[in-house]
Amino acid sequence: MPASALPWFEETDYPRFQQMIPELRNDSYAEWIEEHKKAVAYRRPRNGSTDIPVSPDEFDRWLKETKQAAHLELLWVFAEAKAVSG
Repeated sequence: MPASALPWFEETDYPRFQQMIPELRNDSYAEWIEEHKKAVAYRRPRNGSTDIPVSPDEFDRWLKETKQAAHLELLWVFAEAKAVSG
């Protein structure tokens, strides 16, 4: 089983993701990083994980192409799709 794809972005992009994704609006970037660390730790003994760089522009484009409203789960779906497409 391949490693799980986890969305990763820089702190400078976080405000843009907060504007797009309602679940992130009340969380700081530090809180996002802590959750990311938990996700990595959870996957480590199973199949591992790999960080997939995601930009707000490409995520927004994908949302428009797929005609979906942004939410946190879709960020993970997008990272998985990006990992598969290479």
